Amino acid sequence: MKLKYRMYRSSKSGYYYWQDNDTGKQRTLGTSDNQEAQRLLNAKNESWSMPATAINLQIARAYLNAADPKLVSRTWQEVMEALVALKRGTSLDIGGHFRRGRFFTRIGKYHQKQASG
Repeated sequence: MKLKYRMYRSSKSGYYYWQDNDTGKQRTLGTSDNQEAQRLLNAKNESWSMPATAINLQIARAYLNAADPKLVSRTWQEVMEALVALKRGTSLDIGGHFRRGRFFTRIGKYHQKQASG
C-alpha cells in the first residue's frame, strides 16, 4: 500500500519534515528526534488510511482511559464536588451557588435518566 506521507530531515536545521506524496506539500514535524518524528509520521499515515471517526475515537478513548480510568464512570455530582473542593473564599461561594442552581439540577436529572434507563 502506498503511503500518503513520507519523512525527510533538513540538513540545515536538523528537524524532520513530512511531505504529501500526492501534492508535494511539506510541513515540519516539529522535532529533531528520529523516533518521535517516526511516531508522528505514522500517526499521520494512519489517520489518512483509516476512517477518522472509528480509529481516532478508539485511540482517544484508550489515551483517556490510561490517563484517568475513572473517567467513564464519573458522575457530574463527583465532578462538581471536586471543582468546589478546589475553591476558596468568594470562588467557593460562587461554586456552591452554581451547584445548587438549575443548571446543575438539570445535569443531575439527565445523569439519573441515563444511569437508570
